[in-house]
Amino acid sequence: MTETQFVSAESSTADDLLIGARKIADFMKPMTPRQVYQVLETPGHTMPIWKEPGLGIVSTRGALDRWRRERAESAARRGAA
Repeated sequence: MTETQFVSAESSTADDLLIGARKIADFMKPMTPRQVYQVLETPGHTMPIWKEPGLGIVSTRGALDRWRRERAESAARRGAA
């Protein structure tokens, strides 16, 4: 996710969404693009991803890092109890 991804005007919305899902899944290994879609479609999900018109599925690296860290800390607290 360090490189900027430019999408041509001819790209379909599905292609734009897939690019975002792939990049997020790569960053959040072992997630797959399909799992990113499933999270996005789940009402009330807490993962910091969203659909941005004209861009597709987006997030920020910092928000994903924070979310992953908070989930790990929460799991550790549950395991310690």
